[in-house]
Amino acid sequence: MKQLPAQTIQTQLSGEDVFIDVGLLRWLNEQSGPVERDSWLLSACLFFLTRLRVHGRIRLDEDGHIHRRFWKVMEKSLKLEKHGKHTKTKHIFIYCFLEQMAMQKQWIQKDGEHAFITRNGGAFLNETREKQLNELLGYLWPKS
Repeated sequence: MKQLPAQTIQTQLSGEDVFIDVGLLRWLNEQSGPVERDSWLLSACLFFLTRLRVHGRIRLDEDGHIHRRFWKVMEKSLKLEKHGKHTKTKHIFIYCFLEQMAMQKQWIQKDGEHAFITRNGGAFLNETREKQLNELLGYLWPKS
């Protein structure tokens, strides 16, 4: 196994290395408040995919990430407040994580200008909440 920076943890998903920023894990540990402690990540993921399905296509920013206006609505609904006035999405690891996971799980696709939900993403939204949570946790901590 190759040496990793101190700020990264390596895991594997379908034979592909996935690097998880330690800041994400720290942030996961600190979450509490209006969204239930055990399911806030699932709530964020479901909000993300559901809103994408409702809108059909969401514009990408110049860095290829889903535009900050999309995330600001989620922040307001879930009371997360991650975007500052000049903060770019690429600097907010929870949104980068959700996008990366959704792309690797083939729940969303990007065409260079827009992101959109796939059939796999729609199927995930139709699963039971328990299966959805297990899917997310399996992504973070896959079986070896």
